[in-house]
Amino acid sequence: MLGLIKSRSNVFLRSEYDIGRTSIIPHRIDSGDSAPHFQQPMTQLPLTDDQVKNMLQHNITALPWCSNVVMVRKQDDTMRFCNDYMKTNEHIEKDSSPCQNRYLSGHLKWLSIL
Repeated sequence: MLGLIKSRSNVFLRSEYDIGRTSIIPHRIDSGDSAPHFQQPMTQLPLTDDQVKNMLQHNITALPWCSNVVMVRKQDDTMRFCNDYMKTNEHIEKDSSPCQNRYLSGHLKWLSIL
């Protein structure tokens, strides 16, 4: 088992900012005619500022659609940086099948959609 894990080490995160990117499947969120919006922050916490600075240092870029940040306490008492996308989701066209098979042909052996 250890040999299998080592041979596929490129699929595991190396740090919390190692989110990975792909160009295999193009992705676009259809917002119809809605223009990107910016929500005013509910609160401005030093912890939130530190998280944003760390993400920008690790090349996790900001997008035109801005949502409020919610800091959630995890079981080990550290904080998890989350986004509140409720307002943004009001502007997005719902897609019941986001994974389009035409982009996957030739790239994957297995596909599971829950």
